[in-house]
Amino acid sequence: MRFKTLWLRLFLHFGIVLVLFGVLVTLAQQIFLTTVQLNNTKELLSDTAKNIIRQLNENNIVPGDIENGQNPKLFDILEQHAAQKNVQIIIYKGSFVYYPSNSADFTSVTTSKEIDSDGNGTFYEKAGEDKTAGISYLVYVRDVYARYGFKMEVRTHLTTIHQSVDVTNLFTRIVSIAAILLSLVWAFLFSRIFTRPIVSMNKLTYELANLNFDHRLDIERSDELGQLAENINTMSDKLKSSMDELKIKNEQLTKELEREKSLESMRKKFVSDVSHELKTPLSIIQGYAESLKSAFAKSPEKREYYCEVIMDETVKMTKLVHDLLNLSQYTSGTFSIERDVFKIDELVYTVADRYSTIIGEKEINLETHLEPYEVFADPLRIEQVVNNYLNNAISHIDENRQIVLIGRVLDNEVYRVSVFNSGNHISNEDLEKVWIAFYKSDKARSRSEGRYGIGLSIVKAIMELHNGKCGVNNVPYGVEFYFDIPINNQDSDIN
Repeated sequence: MRFKTLWLRLFLHFGIVLVLFGVLVTLAQQIFLTTVQLNNTKELLSDTAKNIIRQLNENNIVPGDIENGQNPKLFDILEQHAAQKNVQIIIYKGSFVYYPSNSADFTSVTTSKEIDSDGNGTFYEKAGEDKTAGISYLVYVRDVYARYGFKMEVRTHLTTIHQSVDVTNLFTRIVSIAAILLSLVWAFLFSRIFTRPIVSMNKLTYELANLNFDHRLDIERSDELGQLAENINTMSDKLKSSMDELKIKNEQLTKELEREKSLESMRKKFVSDVSHELKTPLSIIQGYAESLKSAFAKSPEKREYYCEVIMDETVKMTKLVHDLLNLSQYTSGTFSIERDVFKIDELVYTVADRYSTIIGEKEINLETHLEPYEVFADPLRIEQVVNNYLNNAISHIDENRQIVLIGRVLDNEVYRVSVFNSGNHISNEDLEKVWIAFYKSDKARSRSEGRYGIGLSIVKAIMELHNGKCGVNNVPYGVEFYFDIPINNQDSDIN
């Protein structure tokens, strides 16, 4: 079975190691503690016998003192060691016991089994006087005053050793179980705490893989995990920024493609419209030229009339081609305007004066309300805009024959020039389409006086070059066309 969660793997690994450690410690104690305890007891008995013999020599206790038992120092030494080391001490010669310590529970010197030797004495396992009770003593026997046949026996209860080992083993088992349980709890908590930031990182990277950059890691640590979390947050921010830029560029590219498609469609329509617009004057020129060539135009008056028609159509065609070239330059992005400071009101008055003859012939009432102001723009192109607006207004004026020119500053941001002419309103469907080259509301494409359907497109292109705007509104009794020239700080200082 494979565990998929990191914290569970970590917990199991920690848990298994801790349990094995506890089990090994318990088994080692069960196996080796008795041996270690016996070796320590042997060392205790051997050292006790060695110290007794050393003190006997230091206090000049002779074998006669042992036999007569009259030297109190002998008994003090033996009792002191028996009490301090919790052992039994017996000095004997042959089967005769000269001294048993007060703690000796029997004085028999019969040994039952030799088990070890340290070079100075021998270790035995010995039974008590009741031999049916089994071996119950660990005894160390060595010579004391060997030339006189004296021996010393230092012994202790084996049951005491075994009981101590059993108690120690029981205590160790209890402590080991408790330690293992506490260690498992610690391993569980440590695994959860340690893997928590990793789990958070895993969730965040999953969101990043699904291009969701709205989440962040809130891990306040100064170690490698904290640095990793910070790096992931940084990577998320950079990915989000890159994706946003890519999205913007993709949208721009989509718009460019749509624009290219639109331009291609407009180009085809433009070519069609230009062909249509040129078809009529070319047909007229061809017809009248053929008439001049044939015998049909015999009188000088007719020939002069035909020539005037041909010249008039040629002028119109020349103007159309000139306007087409201008529009192509304005919309191609390669044309640059030449800005200068000039009085916009004087320019509008000048353009209006040029139309005084035709205005007088058509009995048009022209009103002007122009606020004096200096602007920073291309005067030649602005003049072209005013020309197109006035020409358009004259072409579409009704029987009321009213044209109003207004120029004023709006909100200290733009200077607006508007041209009103009395006439029929433009349908809502056509209000935004009048700026399209060759657009006409009559689907039959009938030619109206002085109108080729390209002047307003030129107006829009010029205003875009000036970062301004143009528009048209239906107003009471007529239509109003306007254009706005932006006013910047430089313009304000000039004014």
